Amino acid sequence: MKTIEAKIIQILWPRLGVDNPRSWYRLECQTETGTMICTGTIKWRPTENELLKLTGDFEVWKGQQCFKFAEARPNVPENPRAQLSYVVERTRGMGPATEAAIWDSLGDGWRKLSPKEAEALKIRPDVYEIFKQQLDSLVRDKEKCDAISYLIGRGCSNALACAAWEAWETDAVGIVNSDCYRLADLSGFGFADVDGKVRLSYDIGDEDPRRIKAAIIYAMRQLTGSGSTVISWVELVQKLGELKINLQLAQAAVGNMFDDFTLRGFAGEEMVALGFHYNAETEILNYLGGKHE
Repeated sequence: MKTIEAKIIQILWPRLGVDNPRSWYRLECQTETGTMICTGTIKWRPTENELLKLTGDFEVWKGQQCFKFAEARPNVPENPRAQLSYVVERTRGMGPATEAAIWDSLGDGWRKLSPKEAEALKIRPDVYEIFKQQLDSLVRDKEKCDAISYLIGRGCSNALACAAWEAWETDAVGIVNSDCYRLADLSGFGFADVDGKVRLSYDIGDEDPRRIKAAIIYAMRQLTGSGSTVISWVELVQKLGELKINLQLAQAAVGNMFDDFTLRGFAGEEMVALGFHYNAETEILNYLGGKHE
């Protein structure tokens, strides 16, 4: 697979407002080899003039070379002048001459451009407001880029890192550093996505309490995925065995999870339920009981 740098010229599909459940995009991009159609999945809604790093393969479609990417990451320039250029390109009403004037006036301090300074440079107030919005977007893109890069460095796949950003934004790194198994809660991912390079990067051993608890919750979600909300202890033990979890430690962890109501047990029947399933069904029963009174 190859990695290319691309700037979005136009989003060809989907149009703004069109439902896109697969997060699949068809983009017209500027690359080092010229204008090219790039297609693939992006976990966020990209914008025109956004810079991306795309990883995938070149292919031919209708006689034209295209790039089909499997991974997309934000690509924010590091150099202050390049960052100014990036913001100006995304600001309607600004061009190279304005960019040069801002740089000549403020240099590395261009981010602090004030309304008065903008007026002196003959920048219209409405254009100045767009400029400030794009500056905020640059800061946000840089935070996103740094967070995704950090999580990939921790062993996350690009898709998992992007999903973490989409779910938790600027809190993503802190949440994952606190308990990397929170990643298993993200839609489309699970215990197995964390229980490899990610947990090893945090020096989490096989018998770490965080791993045991995450495995129990994952196993319960897998076993209740078909619709049943109550699972036999035998089924849970079997599933944990498949995950190579120490069953003695798991039994102790289940006891703690009963105490904090993460799990609910039915001692006489040796059955167990997830706490939120138990609470939901209790509320339904209470509601139905109240209607019959």
